[in-house]
Amino acid sequence: MANINSRNNPNLLGHSKNEELFLKLFNSGRMPHSIILSGQKGVGKETFAFRVARFLFASQNNWVKDFSTMSLEEGNPVFEKMEVGGFTDLKLVEREVNAKTGKRANVIKVEQVREIVEFFQTSSSEGGWRVVIIDEMEAMNQNAANALLKTLEEPPVKTLFLLVCNNIDAVMDTIKSRCRIMNFSDLDDDIVFDVVKQLKPLIDDESIRDSIYFNKGSVGKAIEFIECGGIEILEEMKSIFSALSIGRRDSLISFAGKVARKADDFDVFKNLYFALLYDLIRFGESKKFTLSVSCELENVFELKDRFEKFFVLEKSVNLEAQSIIIMALEEVFDVCR
Repeated sequence: MANINSRNNPNLLGHSKNEELFLKLFNSGRMPHSIILSGQKGVGKETFAFRVARFLFASQNNWVKDFSTMSLEEGNPVFEKMEVGGFTDLKLVEREVNAKTGKRANVIKVEQVREIVEFFQTSSSEGGWRVVIIDEMEAMNQNAANALLKTLEEPPVKTLFLLVCNNIDAVMDTIKSRCRIMNFSDLDDDIVFDVVKQLKPLIDDESIRDSIYFNKGSVGKAIEFIECGGIEILEEMKSIFSALSIGRRDSLISFAGKVARKADDFDVFKNLYFALLYDLIRFGESKKFTLSVSCELENVFELKDRFEKFFVLEKSVNLEAQSIIIMALEEVFDVCR
């Protein structure tokens, strides 16, 4: 993914109310020991977490001039020290990266959470705040979640847990009950466009708008869509529907074979396919795919339910992905003839 350096990103867009709430808690001396930062992936929750950490460390070093804002002036020493890992009172826990494949593990393991206990067994190096950031906390396995719960029950003084969460429903109620929850709303399209354009200046405006349309409110998801070939897959799907309208299936078969071979492409296809179905259900048409429903909406609902089951079965009983893709595209085309 394009380099969105949350650790040293000085900008936070679209979440001023959460910043105001944090400052109110900090300035009144009523800081909770743990905060869940809840919202969809890619809206700035991790950026906010590191912004909080920088503010706390800067405040105890007398590097904060204005306590009515979390914005720190360019050149503040906290940025350089954060960049080089100079704050040993900061602990980041996230899904580990496999050194050979470069891919992240599916879960956060209990051993990683137990390292937090060891982190607290040593004194604060600066005699002030200690901050633990857990990214994608919902990825903790059961043992890891239980270990975190135990730590949250008796947190050390001047400790702040910032728990970044993409799916609050997957978090244990006993953990949620011990935390303050900050909700992060989706970002406005204009904000997402400006950030994506800055990070992907070579991508044309229409393609950026397409990436935003299928990934509403999320900078991270829009960029991931672009980098995973989403724009190209979208254009190929449009071409396939045009070919089907004149009775040609060759491009469909070729496309299905290519997408089925690569897990990331297959995931992008599934997301686009269901976005198409949801447009047909909500509006009776999809402007992005230039398709309109020509039958009862009940048929589209049945199509959605059936292929949701097919895509689940594809993983569990190894159904042939290529056949599912062909069938999915032909049947949605049929309801739009």
